[in-house]
Amino acid sequence: MRRKQPHGQWRLLLSIASTVALLACNHAAARTVTVGSVGCQHTGLQAALDDLSDEAGPHVIKLRTQTIAIPNGLVLNTSNTNYTLIGGHANCVDASPTGTQRTILDASGGNDGTAFAINGTSSSVTPAVILRGLTVRGGSSETFIGANPEGGGLEIRGRVNVQLYDATRIESNVSGKGAGVYLRGSGASSPATLFILGNSRILDNTATATGGGIHCEAHGNVVHDNGEVAFNSAQSGAGAYMKDTCIYDALVESGSFTGINNNVSSGSGAGLVQFGTRPLSLRGALNAPFWFIGNISGSDTGALGHSNNGSRATALLENVVIQNNRSGFGYGAAMLFTGAIDVTMRARSGSGRCAFFGVALDACSAVIGNVVTSIPLGGVVHLWQGVGGASPNLTVRRTAFIGNRSLNLFGSYGPSRFDIEAALIRGTHLYAGGGSDKSALLWATPDHYGTVPSPPAQRMAFSTVVETSRDGTNSSVFDHGRSALDVTGSIVHAPGLAGRSTTSTGPVTHNGCLLVHESSSFPSTPAPPVVAAPGLDAGLMPTAASPALDQCASALAPAQDFHGAARAVDQPGVPNRFGPVDLGAIERPFDGDTIFKNGFE
Repeated sequence: MRRKQPHGQWRLLLSIASTVALLACNHAAARTVTVGSVGCQHTGLQAALDDLSDEAGPHVIKLRTQTIAIPNGLVLNTSNTNYTLIGGHANCVDASPTGTQRTILDASGGNDGTAFAINGTSSSVTPAVILRGLTVRGGSSETFIGANPEGGGLEIRGRVNVQLYDATRIESNVSGKGAGVYLRGSGASSPATLFILGNSRILDNTATATGGGIHCEAHGNVVHDNGEVAFNSAQSGAGAYMKDTCIYDALVESGSFTGINNNVSSGSGAGLVQFGTRPLSLRGALNAPFWFIGNISGSDTGALGHSNNGSRATALLENVVIQNNRSGFGYGAAMLFTGAIDVTMRARSGSGRCAFFGVALDACSAVIGNVVTSIPLGGVVHLWQGVGGASPNLTVRRTAFIGNRSLNLFGSYGPSRFDIEAALIRGTHLYAGGGSDKSALLWATPDHYGTVPSPPAQRMAFSTVVETSRDGTNSSVFDHGRSALDVTGSIVHAPGLAGRSTTSTGPVTHNGCLLVHESSSFPSTPAPPVVAAPGLDAGLMPTAASPALDQCASALAPAQDFHGAARAVDQPGVPNRFGPVDLGAIERPFDGDTIFKNGFE
């Protein structure tokens, strides 16, 4: 078993249990049939499905390399039988498919809508339908009287697992909802589940409403471990649109390219949009992140959005890279969270220096080059108060934020909390603010939504902030209102910006362990912050001559720095101000030459 964490076990166990049960009871009636235009048992796939419908199975259907026209679509109803459909056979006597050859199932020219409808009809058994080496295309919105335009490529309903393997493609389909794939299970214990595995892709699908790539209506799960949801379009949720009781889950396979990329929404939510109380879990591998690249929203939420107005939900993002996404209207070019959600973004345990292509500073978890393109409102990462006053909270660990552009890098409306530690923040460009919308790298002002008796404390500790630029004159690094702010252990070097806004009245803590470009914004007790250039190398690590070396007490510092290395490296010859821990996100490793740090090296 390749995973042990509790949240992930359900999907592997679900598949294994159903497969074992079906094999045990149905082995004697298993059949293999062939489909193709020459030398095969069936010339049409629907005929093969009908032929097997009253057999116990499990069944294998081998398909010849060709385009099979399915203008009236396909329907597979199964209560307890597994089906495996394998495309790419050179002929119908070959035991195995040929290399990268594939079979195309083309629904073009019909008016029945869905190319392939798969229905699980049992309330107690979960059959599996496995698609290998296939392309499903040409599905369209239903046009007949009483049409229900849901599901262009695949329409998956009831209790069933549908698994995409061997570079299967669900592409160039159209529908109202779920142009690529539509999911709706029968109930909480009878979900419909889609597995994206084996470099499979859901791409170039167009929904007129929601879910260009995937729309999950209820009681559905998407397991996305190896492959892409890419180049889809919709009004909302162009990549994937997950409602209510639906779950999106990923544990990226080592070495794969997996993610939600280059989707376009005319409204909100270009990448992944999820609603409701169900958890969201996206976990990259140690050598391969989960990617959000190049998703473009005409409104808000370029890459990832989660909204919840019920009991508190959780969202976990480990080794996730969110890069070059766009929102046209202000909020959440990278991420937007609304309502009762607790979000954690971090480098995965065991990650050190990651070498993902195009990712700066060897970051295993990163938010890079995301931009608000038109009306400059809100944050690249934005938290928004939900119905009933519940607000999201964001915890960040060991993550890089590089080259992002918006009114704020981190912004919130309502009483949300940012807890940021061991972050590298470089090259942020802040647009000019106006009215109540203030330009600040971290804008966390619950007063915007009225009086909050106890505003949540904000924290940006042992982090590095450098190379921040701005459009307007009234910009700051921190605008935290009445909230307390803890900046212990950080480097905040942003010449040209105020350290804190003049309207920030909440208390500030730094424990005398802080380096800034100007000190007037920060208290001088228990000791004044260090005012100096930070002296960092190209990777933002303190150089041998840096004033950031050996400044902080060990008790105040996290156990690991940005790269997962140990803190509290006491450099020889460098006086300890309060202890051996360096300021900023990265601890300089032992260097005997630092004895000459005063310019003699």
